[in-house]
Amino acid sequence: MKTAVVGGFTLDTNEYRGVVKEGVGGPPHYISGVFIGSGVELLIFSTVGRDFPRDYLERLCSHREITCLINRVDHPNIRFRNIYLDGYTRIQYAESPGYIVELERASSLLRDTNYIIVSPVLNEVPLDILPYLKNLGRLAVDPQGFLRSRGEDNRVRMDRLDISVFGDPHILKASIDELPFIDGGMDILMGNRDTGIEMFIVTLGEAGSIIHVEGDPYHIPAYPVGEEFDPTGAGDVFLGSLVIGLLTGYHGIDAAVYATAYTSIFLSSIESTRDEINRRMEFIWRRVRKLDSGEAVKLVRSP
Repeated sequence: MKTAVVGGFTLDTNEYRGVVKEGVGGPPHYISGVFIGSGVELLIFSTVGRDFPRDYLERLCSHREITCLINRVDHPNIRFRNIYLDGYTRIQYAESPGYIVELERASSLLRDTNYIIVSPVLNEVPLDILPYLKNLGRLAVDPQGFLRSRGEDNRVRMDRLDISVFGDPHILKASIDELPFIDGGMDILMGNRDTGIEMFIVTLGEAGSIIHVEGDPYHIPAYPVGEEFDPTGAGDVFLGSLVIGLLTGYHGIDAAVYATAYTSIFLSSIESTRDEINRRMEFIWRRVRKLDSGEAVKLVRSP
């Protein structure tokens, strides 16, 4: 089994409850952590700047499951400053802009992949590459970096896009903060729009997620992890573990329950064991609910 991720590495400064942490971030960083030790190969297509740490890449690319196809450019690496206000709510600044991820070698390498995770952070993956990638494998798209732009004060803002621009990927995962900027997303949850998206997921932070699959919305509650956790990377971990769940035999809601349990372990900063994942999955499964359109709208508007 083989999966690919296309997106940018970042250098982040995260301010959460008075604690400041600096380090590597971005979807390839968090998603690779899910795949290491899984037995599933992960191809990483990315571009890094001249100031990105070489020793980090050497360690990452030495893992058996990881194949790195990473270009280095003579520009500063993408840098974010994330200031968390409460839980998952944050103010974000892009202190260095993005650059395009090169996919010149992608065609031959991606043809036998099971999933291609496309997760830009700041327009480093052009939208018009999605039809090309869709012809090579099943797409799992996180739209965050397609929606973001950088204001004059470096603050990250969201721009509106119609859901059709993503070209009906197999999976589309958006956060509750991104959903208002995706025209047509709410219509899917309400059953008012036909789509070729097989799994449409809206993550709700501490309230869990809504997954629209096989024509119906379901609420997947979060596993409680207490108040002392850093949410940075949780969305990337969720998407990566969802793909792992699908590749290892889970389907639909089961895969989302697996991803929810795995993400809660990531947030708890404890060792991920099969027994602990199963225990948390059982807890979550007992609380999964099928929703009508009104309940889905209510959860999205007040998670």
